[in-house]
Amino acid sequence: MVNVLEKRVENQVQFWSLLGPFLILLSIAVLLFKVSSHWYFPLSALIGIPLCVKWKIKGMAAALGCLLSFSVVGYLSIDLDEQFWHVGMALAMAFSFIVLTLSLEEVEGLVDKLQLESQSRLDNFLRLEEKLKTMEHTWFVEKESIQGQIISLTNDLTQIQDEKQTFYKLALLSKDELSHFKSEHDKLLQELFYKKQSIAQLNEKLHDSEMHLQEYINTDSASTISKLKQNISNLEEEKELIDSQFQELKKDHEHLLEVFYKSQQNEKEYLKQCEDSQKKIESHQILIKNFHDQYQCLENEKNDIQSHLLSVQTQLERTTFLIQQNESFIQIQTHKIQQLEQLLEQRETEIQLHAETKISLQNQLVGEEILKKHGEDLKYKLEQLQTQHDQEKDTIEQQHLVQQNQLRGQLNQLMQEIDDLNSQTLNYQAQGEKIQKIQVQLQLSQELNQELEQDLEELRKKLLTYKQELDESNQHLIEIDLLKQSKLGLEQELGLITEQLKQSQQEVDQLKTVENQLILMTENNQLLEKTVDELKKEFLELQEKTSSFQLSEQHKNFTEIQFRKMEGLYLQLRKQFQEKSMVLDKTRQELFLTQEKMTSLYKSIEEEQIFDFSENERFLQKDLHILSVEYEKVISDYKVEIDEMSDLISILLKQC
Repeated sequence: MVNVLEKRVENQVQFWSLLGPFLILLSIAVLLFKVSSHWYFPLSALIGIPLCVKWKIKGMAAALGCLLSFSVVGYLSIDLDEQFWHVGMALAMAFSFIVLTLSLEEVEGLVDKLQLESQSRLDNFLRLEEKLKTMEHTWFVEKESIQGQIISLTNDLTQIQDEKQTFYKLALLSKDELSHFKSEHDKLLQELFYKKQSIAQLNEKLHDSEMHLQEYINTDSASTISKLKQNISNLEEEKELIDSQFQELKKDHEHLLEVFYKSQQNEKEYLKQCEDSQKKIESHQILIKNFHDQYQCLENEKNDIQSHLLSVQTQLERTTFLIQQNESFIQIQTHKIQQLEQLLEQRETEIQLHAETKISLQNQLVGEEILKKHGEDLKYKLEQLQTQHDQEKDTIEQQHLVQQNQLRGQLNQLMQEIDDLNSQTLNYQAQGEKIQKIQVQLQLSQELNQELEQDLEELRKKLLTYKQELDESNQHLIEIDLLKQSKLGLEQELGLITEQLKQSQQEVDQLKTVENQLILMTENNQLLEKTVDELKKEFLELQEKTSSFQLSEQHKNFTEIQFRKMEGLYLQLRKQFQEKSMVLDKTRQELFLTQEKMTSLYKSIEEEQIFDFSENERFLQKDLHILSVEYEKVISDYKVEIDEMSDLISILLKQC
């Protein structure tokens, strides 16, 4: 439809622009058929055409006035036979001037319409360029904001990794503390061994003291009895002190058990919170990746739009250049037309001169044949000039038509491109709405990240407090275990000492009876036989006591065998614990290496983001994701192993 309308407009312009000059040429051609002696028709045509072309209606009025004045002046000298013919020719010339002015006005109207349409199209192009520039500015601002958000999120990730490294360092410190506790435990075992040796030495001393008591029964009974009483009183005081310490240790043990159970519950809660926080962090990482992908898609679309805009701008520049060329060509052609008009005026002046010469020759009636030949030559020259003029006009019109067709095709292409750009602007507006939604989601994710960071900080504080409580509880538990072991040893020692005290008390009673008997022996020698019998009985009782003492020694041997078994089990568990600790050390070393890799990769990514995005960014993101998954798996394995070790320690504590 657009092409049909353009063809119609072209045909109308051509028709109205050629109608007036065609009529004037026809009237002049009619004058050629009948040679007249009046010169005002061609002169009025030469004067009227430029007036009508330049001043339109005013020029038409001036041309008509000029024609009337010339016709009035020449009408008086015309014969009666030619008057009507000259009046008709004057009317034809007048109508041709009127048609020429009206056709030129119509052509100007059509040209003005075309100029308005082209100007409106150029205005639309300029508006589209302004809109595209504003869209580019908004996209650039959004790009910078998204890049800032990505940088802040990467900084948050680096902070989380630093916190994980601090947690790893704390785990290493706890390992060092465990090794310190192990060394202290070994020292306490050595002290227990030394105490057992001291107890054995004391038993030997007791045995020696019993032997000395048996030796000195009859000699220094009073002094030995006083010493034994002092020893008994000292032992009773030590027993009371040990009982009081034992009760205090019981209370501390109960309190520590309560703290330990609370710490276990807190650990479970903390592990749940850590799992939830890790899930949230993973979800946020997925959101960040999705936003990053969308951002890359938008950047690609932006680049496509920019390339398309560049192509459109180049086409606009070409069209403007072609329009300028056409305007310059039109100016050149108009200049040529003016030159041709000047040549025509010169030829017409020559024709007038020849006509004057012809009139003079006719008046003189000399050389009619020569004049005829000269007239034929002039006619032939005029025909050649008209043919040249027509050919030049045809070539100019053809070139003008070709250029108009080219311009119309280019305008059609530009209109199609404008429609495409309008559709693309609508798409970009929809994408801008999507970007706004994405920004809202990013703000929500940032708020969630802040909440998670606050929760993580609270959990870290709780974890530090729980670790301190666990360290204290572990210390208390180790002390309780040592105290239990020392308590068992002391209870065994107390049992032995109580048995020895009972035996010593019996021996003291026997010594008292012996003293009474000795006093009676001094008083009555008759009672010696009775005392001998009693001493025999006492000797038998002493033998029974020695046998019971041997039985107590067998009980000690049995307890020592059980203790050795427990020591063997303890050594096995200790070896297992050392193996697990070696595995944990290896895993920690691997974790440290992976963390170093992660930090190096993050640093490289930050550098690329500062300078420009690289081509291998997607591959690096995939590697980072894989490393983060492996890191989380290793952390979960590490936590499971720590839980198993804590269970083993609790089982060992219960067995002890």
